[in-house]
Amino acid sequence: MFRALSTNQVHDSETQVTDIHGKPRHFWCTAGVAAHDEQGRPNAVVEILRDITERKQNEQARRTLEEQLRQAQKMEAVGPVSYTHLRAHETVLDLVCRLLLEKKKKR
Repeated sequence: MFRALSTNQVHDSETQVTDIHGKPRHFWCTAGVAAHDEQGRPNAVVEILRDITERKQNEQARRTLEEQLRQAQKMEAVGPVSYTHLRAHETVLDLVCRLLLEKKKKR
């Protein structure tokens, strides 16, 4: 609002306030000079506030889902490698177990 008065131009800004329940609310503010005095100086400003809280929450939810998708894609890419790695260890473990059992039988 003060910028609109000092520059005599329309200004947009985003602001966050806390409501009476302690929850954050997001607003998009547009302020512009509404009237001028006899010397042409601005002396009144109109400010319009739009509640964009739901949009901000949706944007955050989208970012969270995108991150979860990226993590799932990483796990999917690593999955086959891990399975192959696990199978190799099972094969070695099976071989060691068989050798130990054979050694025990010989005793």
